[in-house]
Amino acid sequence: MAFDYTKLSRIGGSGDSQKVFAYASPDSIATVTGTDYFLPAINELQVNDVIIVSDSDAAAVTITFVKTNSGTSIDCASGTALGDA
Repeated sequence: MAFDYTKLSRIGGSGDSQKVFAYASPDSIATVTGTDYFLPAINELQVNDVIIVSDSDAAAVTITFVKTNSGTSIDCASGTALGDA
């Protein structure tokens, strides 16, 4: 599937500090953190902004961040899965 802008919500951060976003998707975390997945939101997301990714088809949450944003391409870190153990 493709990025769905309606599933991206800013949940924190102000001024020049990092922003925190929540995003829900049925896509695999490898797809979501892949280069240019967040391209439609490139003007909103900055380097080091944090994204909490929820799998909308399963009980899984991963935290990632924006590694690069050149203005024409955007890439996220592979992310860290949160567990319940």
